[in-house]
Amino acid sequence: MYIQSNLVFRNYVPSTIKEGMLFTTERIMTTLGGDFIYTHVYEMNDVPLDSDDYEEFYAEHGFPVNVEIYGQIDDNPDAALVLVANEDTIGWIEHENQLYDFSISDMNTVMLQHSGILGIYMEEDETTELLVPVLEEGMVVVTFMSNIYDEWDYIEEDLNQ
Repeated sequence: MYIQSNLVFRNYVPSTIKEGMLFTTERIMTTLGGDFIYTHVYEMNDVPLDSDDYEEFYAEHGFPVNVEIYGQIDDNPDAALVLVANEDTIGWIEHENQLYDFSISDMNTVMLQHSGILGIYMEEDETTELLVPVLEEGMVVVTFMSNIYDEWDYIEEDLNQ
């Protein structure tokens, strides 16, 4: 079953700046309802030639981020959210019963359209009775919350027939 969880970006201070690091920036989207501020994730593909001047680089781009997912692992609604996946184990996104690589574009969709909330596929551990992520090829599976709501709608329709 999919459990609601939070996609989180945690800043860290690296020893060196490398291509492929992820960064975030705040963006503003103006709609008829007003301004909407959201977090945008991007990958650093062009490392400045003079990467020894980290302070100037950090002033312009901020610090790189690690991608993490926090969720509820027990039935107590007052329990704190815990780390259930990090960027080394976040690998798949399910869409229309197919698994795809979880990409930066997917992260941005989660941040923009779902305010950082996504579903992570979990099951109950029989010994501890806590929820644990289900791994496919060593990676967790996530999905957009809209996919979960669509699934609940189908279940509700089946119950009403």
